[in-house]
Amino acid sequence: MITWGNVRQWNGNPLADAVGPLNREYNELISAGEDLRASNAPDGWSGPAATAAAEKGNEIIDGLEEWAAEIAAARRATGAVGDAINGIKNGVREAEELARAHNFGIREDGSVFDNGPPPGTSAGQQKAVADERRAVASELKARVEQVLRSATDVDSDFCKVLERVLVRRTIDAGAYDNESTSLSAADNAGAALGSLSIPTPPAADASPAQNAAWWASLSEAQRQRFTNDYPQLVGNRDGVSAKYRDLANRHLLEQSKHKLETQLAAAKENNPWYKDIVGLENAEIGELEAKLASVNELDALLNDPARPDRHLLELDLSKTRAEAAVANGDVDTADHVAVFTPGFTSTVDGSIDKYDQNMADLRAKSEHLAHRGGNPDASVATVTYLGYQAPQADLGMLSPGQSVANDTAAREGGQELNSFLNGIDASRGDNPPHLTSLGHSYGSLTSGYALQGGTGVDDAVVFGSPGLGTEDASDLKVPDGHVLSLEANKDPVADIGRSGHLGEDPSAMPGMGHGETEAVPKERSPTGQDLRGVEGHSGYFTPDSTSQHNMAAVIAGQHDQVVHGNNTDIGDDAGQAGRDIASGVKTGVEDTWKTITGWF
Repeated sequence: MITWGNVRQWNGNPLADAVGPLNREYNELISAGEDLRASNAPDGWSGPAATAAAEKGNEIIDGLEEWAAEIAAARRATGAVGDAINGIKNGVREAEELARAHNFGIREDGSVFDNGPPPGTSAGQQKAVADERRAVASELKARVEQVLRSATDVDSDFCKVLERVLVRRTIDAGAYDNESTSLSAADNAGAALGSLSIPTPPAADASPAQNAAWWASLSEAQRQRFTNDYPQLVGNRDGVSAKYRDLANRHLLEQSKHKLETQLAAAKENNPWYKDIVGLENAEIGELEAKLASVNELDALLNDPARPDRHLLELDLSKTRAEAAVANGDVDTADHVAVFTPGFTSTVDGSIDKYDQNMADLRAKSEHLAHRGGNPDASVATVTYLGYQAPQADLGMLSPGQSVANDTAAREGGQELNSFLNGIDASRGDNPPHLTSLGHSYGSLTSGYALQGGTGVDDAVVFGSPGLGTEDASDLKVPDGHVLSLEANKDPVADIGRSGHLGEDPSAMPGMGHGETEAVPKERSPTGQDLRGVEGHSGYFTPDSTSQHNMAAVIAGQHDQVVHGNNTDIGDDAGQAGRDIASGVKTGVEDTWKTITGWF
């Protein structure tokens, strides 16, 4: 059994160095074999001696063919294993650097041990620190297991090749026609046997940490090959680097476009009366049209020269509506990464273009604040996350599982978002970004459920929120004091939060920070520039607004630049009054029932 101590000692350099000598031996063998083939049957020589000589020559040529195949197999396998070991060692390095960064260790047998939390942890932070350390320990365990699984695959493949070489079973040289078949044919056959399989990915339900460990243990050549050959196993795998998810999803986008066009044409041909008497489309055809529109929208966005630096981090067409996530900037290297989750009525085909522009503007604003705050080299990436089935203003509203008045879609979407956020964190190894979650409207409820599962998120901003699925900000597993709520005046959705139907209203939630959304004159502005006020439910991204500024300040890690203020208005008062009345009625009924039952 291969242990962590074994792979710590692995070194691919000697194997890589062996490829050159094997090449030289192979070239000498080819030259000798061709000379022998040419002299094996001289013109004009016949009789018993000539026959015996030819038989002996063929025997020698068969041996040379076997040698050629053996060298070819060994040469290819040796080079591939040397390359694979570099990937395995990278997986080891990432795991051990992550362990050191959090004061953990990894024993020779692969077990993880905890050297203890940072000294001086305050009493108020002990629970949060303990939760974080449990998460780190779990991730380290997953990384170790996955690296050892990949190492075992590589070792097993190499042993199979060497075994066939040692027992001289690489090819059946006697089956070759020595007069018309060159040694290069034996070389090709041997090289094919020397090919190594790429360590298979973890199961579809693997954690982002397991996926990240598998990806880290692959060499660059293996990653490229896997992405090209199996893009469907890479594009939506949380924990894989953004660079390769984008490459894989672009492959899938092109394939999906042709597939959807074919399916739509066939569906219309099979349903010539696909619109009913009032003009409503056949549900299947309408779904295909919406998905094709989503694919075309993404294709236009990703190939727009006016919008460079876009990356497709998710593409899922298996559900009722298309799901996708598009990044502005390099998620693999950015110092600050923000993931925005929109809400009610958002779709890829109807919303991605608008939200992508919002995220581009917010990215620029965040980088400006980071540079202004003394970090001239700071970089920011933003992501528009439409990776869940947001409720729509259609007949689905009548279904509890799809209604905006219900949290079912948010709970399901929260699980997907949780994995996506953890995937960004895990893909960066021991160099995680400062990660911010942004949630608007129903998307804030989805974000709330995601954050309750632990995500590696450092800051969260919710705006226009009807609730976060909890009563206390501390349930969100974000560092204390790092959750900010924005509520604009005359935002009816945010006012719904006072009902308590989807959790406590963020504007009244314990442990919640509150950001201003009204206008701020330059005299009171942290930037020295006027900041615009916003009203209603859809203006939070307004350029140069106080709300946009506050989001950018959080994303950039410039918390001292946040303009604080809690904009409760008459809508909140009305909602709270209704909640109080309902609570009073409930209490009265309960008291009356207790009185009645007490008589008996």
